[in-house]
Amino acid sequence: MKEGKLVSSDTFGYSNIETKCKVSEETRFNIASVSKIFALCAVMLLVKDGKLNLDEPVYGYIPEFRMSNKDYEKITTRMLLSYTSGMEGTFLDGYEGDSYDPLYKQKFLKSLKTMNLKFIPGKSVNYCNNNFVPLEILVEKISGKKYVDFIKERIINPLQLKNTDVFLGELISNLKQNNIACGYENGKNIPPLAISSYTSAGISSTSKDLCKFATVFCSDSENKLFNDNLLKEIKKTHTKKVENKTPEQCYCLGFSKLIGDKYRKFGILAKSGVSNNHQACLYVIPDANITIAILFSDKDYDSWFSNNERLSFDILDKVIDYFKLK
Repeated sequence: MKEGKLVSSDTFGYSNIETKCKVSEETRFNIASVSKIFALCAVMLLVKDGKLNLDEPVYGYIPEFRMSNKDYEKITTRMLLSYTSGMEGTFLDGYEGDSYDPLYKQKFLKSLKTMNLKFIPGKSVNYCNNNFVPLEILVEKISGKKYVDFIKERIINPLQLKNTDVFLGELISNLKQNNIACGYENGKNIPPLAISSYTSAGISSTSKDLCKFATVFCSDSENKLFNDNLLKEIKKTHTKKVENKTPEQCYCLGFSKLIGDKYRKFGILAKSGVSNNHQACLYVIPDANITIAILFSDKDYDSWFSNNERLSFDILDKVIDYFKLK
C-alpha cells in the first residue's frame, strides 16, 4: 500500500492443500511475532492516555512481576519493547498447543520468580518472547480489559481490520476452512496451533489487513493512532547494531530498523515472525507512506532463514525501485 491505497496484491498456492482451495486476499495466516507490533500499539495507546510511563519500573504496574535477580526492579516497559530488559527465552508451559491456555500468564508470573537475567537491564540486547508476555498483563492491569478486547476496541475495529483476530487454532471452529491458510506436510493439512501469548505471537491476519494496520506508522497517515511525538518515540533507535542480522539492523520499539548502507536513508521499520506452519514479514517506509506485508504457509521453520526471508527483502527492493525512492 502507498498512502493507504492498495497498489499491488498477489496470492500464490493453496490455502488448503487437500481440497486444492487457492489462497485469496481474504485468506488468514498466523502472523507469529508480527503480533508484537499490535502489542506495541496497545502499550503506546496507554501512554497516549496518560496511564503508562515507558520509563517507570514494570513491577510498579504489575506487583507480581518478580525475578530471582534483584536487578529486575530496573526493567521498564521501554526495555521490554526494545528487547533490552535482560530477559531471555520463551516460557513454554502452555505457550502453544491445540487450544488456548487461560492459565498461561499466571504460570508465567509464577515461573518468573525463578528466572535469571541474561544481563543488567538496559546494558545489552536480546530478542525473546518473554519480553512481550508481561506487556499483555500490563495492558490488562491498566485498562481493566482483556487484552484482545482492548486491541479490538482501540486498534482492530477503528482501522476496520476485518480479517484480524486471535491465532487460527483458537478460531478454527468459528471460521470457514477456506478462509484459513492451513499448514501442510506430505500433502496433508496440519491442524492450526493456538498461541497463549497474544502479545508475543498470538494474532492472525491477512496481508491486506497488515498493510492497512501498518499505515499508522507512516508520516502522513490518515489512520492516526498516535501523535507525532509518540511516533518519533516508536521509531527512535534504542540499540546498537544487532549481531548476526543481515542486512544490518538495530532495534527501536517493537520493530527492527534497517541501518545498512542500502536501506539506512529510508528509515525502514521491519518485523518478521516465524511459527509452526506460518511465517510473516511487515515493512514500513514511513516517509514514503509505503507498507508491505508478506505471509507464508510453510512447515519448514528453517525455510524462513534459508529462502523466504531473502524473498521478502527482494520484494522490498522491488518496491523501492518501482517508486524510485532515493
